[in-house]
Amino acid sequence: MNLSASQQVQEHEYEFPYHWFIRKHTRKGVVFYGYWNRAMCLAGDLKDKMVLDAGCGDGYFAHLLRLAGGDVTGVDYSARSIAFAKLLDETAHFEVANIAKLSFPDGSFDVVFLIEVLEHLTPEERDLILKELSRVLKPGGKLIVSAPSTRMKVIEKHEEHFTPASFETLFRKYFKNIQIYGQDRDDVIGRFFWLTWKLWDNRLWRIKPLAVFWTEKIYSRFINTAQPLQAKRLIGVFEKEKSVA
Repeated sequence: MNLSASQQVQEHEYEFPYHWFIRKHTRKGVVFYGYWNRAMCLAGDLKDKMVLDAGCGDGYFAHLLRLAGGDVTGVDYSARSIAFAKLLDETAHFEVANIAKLSFPDGSFDVVFLIEVLEHLTPEERDLILKELSRVLKPGGKLIVSAPSTRMKVIEKHEEHFTPASFETLFRKYFKNIQIYGQDRDDVIGRFFWLTWKLWDNRLWRIKPLAVFWTEKIYSRFINTAQPLQAKRLIGVFEKEKSVA
């Protein structure tokens, strides 16, 4: 498979299964677990449901979904990341696949996750992938998507970030009952939170008890959830149209 420039950057990062080693009570970890936990909460009860993690990378999120009770399949274009996923979670099913052309029958999954994938895709790829994810999703099933908003700088491995309006427009063609939420607050309060964080977690010292308190008691309650226009990340819940008898 020929990789795009942004995919090549991501592939280089998969020399190591880095998602499995992100610490919860660090700046990176609090955001990382923040959007994953938010996505899982929006999905609802996953017990005994057929779940697809599209663009699963090294499989850590698929691992969390399995622990939540889902019957999980993870797919990714990267053979390197899938090798790590199979090694680190032998219970979930993983396979190398092009998300735009999956081998699963129509209506195979109750819930599909597309977490931090959309920003890596070109506009042409996005449409093909959303059409394919709609195909493998059961009628009435949920697609849960997270992606950076335009309040975050576009980095080398990303193609584009999204406004709430552009994010919604992408999915309107194939899904209904669109709900969009914000994650990682980016206003005066959010910026004050991160400024304060530096007082006990910086290059000179790290006061772990304060970092834990700030993560679990402050960030999760006041910063993780935000209005879409004031958020660094967007999380959408999209429903597939039910079949009419």
